[in-house]
Amino acid sequence: MLQKAPEADLRKDSNPLVEALFNYQLIHVEAYIVHVDMVLRNEVAYKLTPDSIESLIEYHKEVHCVDISANTYNWSEKELQVKKIHEEFIQAINKFVYRTHVTALEGLEEDGAGELLCGKSEEVKNNIMAIAAQLACRRKLVDTINHPDVNSSAGRFMESVAI
Repeated sequence: MLQKAPEADLRKDSNPLVEALFNYQLIHVEAYIVHVDMVLRNEVAYKLTPDSIESLIEYHKEVHCVDISANTYNWSEKELQVKKIHEEFIQAINKFVYRTHVTALEGLEEDGAGELLCGKSEEVKNNIMAIAAQLACRRKLVDTINHPDVNSSAGRFMESVAI
């Protein structure tokens, strides 16, 4: 379940069930098999469908990026950085491939429908959400500020730091 809207727009209610119904949504993620290796690695690889990718990109732009922007301090290139994070998410989610043991095929029906078994669906969700979290938590470089080193008579300057 994912938020329907940015945190600032979520409905507040004393009843947690009402709050959940109005504030959260299910995004159905579908994938197709791109590779089956039953000889060397006993693995199957899945790629997200275009509709799933589109839904995740829309969620990232409309909710995740808005929350990132609202929850970080203002600096001169904030909007540019948020846009860059979104572009990197688009690239990462388009390249996302989930690999698992071939036993995952047991959960599929003849027409390919079904769900990954043994907690693999939750693992896929966590992997997808980790893509967004990794991009949001990247370290921001602070503008270089040159200060003379007090202990040096040669006039060396301090290096910029990352926070």
